[in-house]
Amino acid sequence: MNAPWLLPGILLVACFVLFMSVLSSKSANKALYNDVERARSDMKVATDQFADCSKQIQKDRDEIQAKGQDLANHQSQVQVLNNEKNELNTKLGELQKQLEEAQNAKAELEKKVNEAAPAAAEPAADAAAAEPAADAAAAPAADAAAAPAVAA
Repeated sequence: MNAPWLLPGILLVACFVLFMSVLSSKSANKALYNDVERARSDMKVATDQFADCSKQIQKDRDEIQAKGQDLANHQSQVQVLNNEKNELNTKLGELQKQLEEAQNAKAELEKKVNEAAPAAAEPAADAAAAEPAADAAAAPAADAAAAPAVAA
């Protein structure tokens, strides 16, 4: 039988197939290893980005809370100032009313004074007319008294 070379031929073919399978597996494993390393690298980058984003979000959240507190403080200050403004406007209205009353009272008094002034002016005019006459009579007497003092 010619079979003695058949078994070694089959074994040789099987070894060749196994060798090719090992090389193919090695090549596939190397590709998979590269894919895993790339995935790990991408995951590390994504994790770092996630950490950076988380920090940024926390920072933004803190800023928003601080601005919210500032806004609340400003709103309360605005409310206080509006209340003060309303109080001052009320006081201003009262003072303007008092001023108008005082001006009206002053106008009434001036009107009464002006009405009373012509009546009082007539006796004063008579007294003023009498004064120059009295001053004219007193002037020659004063001149006579001054003349002896100059002669002496």
